[in-house]
Amino acid sequence: LEDIQRMSMIVQDMLFLSQADRGAEARREHVASLAGVARAVVELHEAAIEEAGLKVRIDGDATGLADVRLLQRALSNLIGNATRHAHPHSTVVVQIDRLDGEIALRVVNEGQTISAEHLPNLFNRFYRADAARSDAARNHGLGLAIVAAIASMHGGRTMVDSSNGITSIGLMVPTPARAIVNGSGTTNRLAPLANYFFQQEKRHKADKEHRRHPGAIWRFVCFDQQFFGHEVEQRN
Repeated sequence: LEDIQRMSMIVQDMLFLSQADRGAEARREHVASLAGVARAVVELHEAAIEEAGLKVRIDGDATGLADVRLLQRALSNLIGNATRHAHPHSTVVVQIDRLDGEIALRVVNEGQTISAEHLPNLFNRFYRADAARSDAARNHGLGLAIVAAIASMHGGRTMVDSSNGITSIGLMVPTPARAIVNGSGTTNRLAPLANYFFQQEKRHKADKEHRRHPGAIWRFVCFDQQFFGHEVEQRN
């Protein structure tokens, strides 16, 4: 069953990337607190963070215009990546900065330094800097490619740095003065798709965490209600 779920996630991720390659753009809505968005995503990963013996800290905050659901997906992938590669008993930092009309979202972890020759390729699909890692078979290598796609959909770019045992990976997102819609005057057609994929990812993780920590599933329910309840009401 787990192999079937994994294959389903790969197909969903490839479909998302295909839509992004066609030029889909992120819709823009006011985000009152990116730190609040980050906290909710951290809660989604709480069981995995605890199991890895890690702590998470969120530094900084910003407001801006962005696609909240896409940023949730990007942060989820970045935090999941850092959780897998951070040294036990270290602290993963979600860093939020506003820089000259752009918002920088970075996830920083202590761990093995990534060699310089690998850095330009980290956001390529299926690329692995170290295929010998014990978790290589469980992670299909599309997480950072999706982060890059989300950055591009916002007209932004990715960032990566790794030196002296500190790795920082993230994205830079421009924040326009007013909301942007697609040329047709409609919001991003990928938003429901991003929502669906993010929901599927949460359900898959919830299923695994429920088997290990039966109480954990309630955190996923609360996360759904907080971020997706309004959209459900609009669709009904």
